[in-house]
Amino acid sequence: MGPSGSGKSTLLKVLNRLLELREGVKIEGEVKFNGENMFNIDPIRLRRKVGMVFQQPNPFYNMSIDDTLLMQLKQTE
Repeated sequence: MGPSGSGKSTLLKVLNRLLELREGVKIEGEVKFNGENMFNIDPIRLRRKVGMVFQQPNPFYNMSIDDTLLMQLKQTE
């Protein structure tokens, strides 16, 4: 909990490895999940354990909403 602009959503995006999808983003340091650097974990495996729910439709930065939904179906096959 915190005021608007305090970084809550940004922290959640870091934990879900969504920020690195943006062009020009530079990743430094470590964020550990169960003792393992999150940036060494396969993003698909990580996102199965660390979820994020958006208040508004929010497709991946480089995908349409349709492509984002279809990607989820492909991962469960």
